[in-house]
Amino acid sequence: MINQEILSQLESHFSEHIPDFSEVFEILRLDSEQFILMCQESDLKIVINWNDLRKKLPVYISAKLNKDNEYSSLIEDLYDHDFKEFNKGFLFIESCGYHYKRYGEFLLTYQNYFYYKTPKINQFKIGDVEIEIAVPSSLYRLMFNHFTNDDNFVDGWEGLFTLRVVGCDKTDLERTLQQALFLIAKYDPPELVGDYPQIIPFEFEGDNYLWNDSSVDEPESYDFVAFNYTEPIAFYNIGRKLNDPLYFYRVLEYFFIINKKSEIQGLVDNYNQANEIDTFVESITKLYGTRENVLLENLLSNLYDIDSIVYEAYKDGLIQVNDIPTFSQKLYEYRNSIAHGKRDVKLDLNVPKILDPSPNDYHWNAIIQSLAEKVIEQFC
Repeated sequence: MINQEILSQLESHFSEHIPDFSEVFEILRLDSEQFILMCQESDLKIVINWNDLRKKLPVYISAKLNKDNEYSSLIEDLYDHDFKEFNKGFLFIESCGYHYKRYGEFLLTYQNYFYYKTPKINQFKIGDVEIEIAVPSSLYRLMFNHFTNDDNFVDGWEGLFTLRVVGCDKTDLERTLQQALFLIAKYDPPELVGDYPQIIPFEFEGDNYLWNDSSVDEPESYDFVAFNYTEPIAFYNIGRKLNDPLYFYRVLEYFFIINKKSEIQGLVDNYNQANEIDTFVESITKLYGTRENVLLENLLSNLYDIDSIVYEAYKDGLIQVNDIPTFSQKLYEYRNSIAHGKRDVKLDLNVPKILDPSPNDYHWNAIIQSLAEKVIEQFC
């Protein structure tokens, strides 16, 4: 039995943040056990954590009557993890979006939209799946209303866009979202280099940002020695700008042969003594023809303090044995998995995923960046 007094109080609170709340949502159940809403736009039923909510309601009502802004809105206490717990069968991407049966809505981040406000392509189909790009729906605003608590929420809901999919099964969701991003960028191309449509979580100030580690030791002197090599510095700089591990790896590759400088000097000395040009050419050819995985292990073995980085990889579960040969082999395999796009039984293809991003990517990228810094410091 729905308590009309409580219903009126809830509708009043929710309507402050979702003006069309009473028009879009139908309350199917409101009693001591459950609070169930029906979204009439999408025909989805939503269960809300009523046990927790009903305890807070008198506090909010009292605070509002006393004009106490400390407790200004009840809806701000709804978080996406509450919906995940009480709505089985839903796929929730934290602070990003949801999918249920054949309907979903995800936060779409694209710098173009902040300049032009209106997407050039806002409705299209991929097969039988309907795609729509618009400001967040009332259901999305209900589920993710905690965005409004963040300091970055300056333009309101009208400053955000979501991508909605209708008629898409969960098994086809990743494929559909990836193709949708491709089509958006193709027919509404980015004005800024480096901009591209993404489906990523809302970036909160603080916990949800990926912060760089800014804690560095102060140099002994601010009179720095000029580096001997420019190219690896250029690779490193663009790698930091794009957060691209392949550019960091190119720094390592640059020093594969330079790492062999002492061997090359020995070959030159032998040639000067014996004057055997054929032997010299053959030895140099073998050196340059050494397999890349061997060159990588040779380079890593000569790096100062490499053991601490290897241990970090071991601690993060990237390697099962805490030694340089194992670390080098796994690093080489990871490089191949992101550098090659062909399907090959010999390659473990690393395909970036929207719905299930791999935490290993983050760890490997940080490690390759650290290695790039070390070889620059040691060889430049």
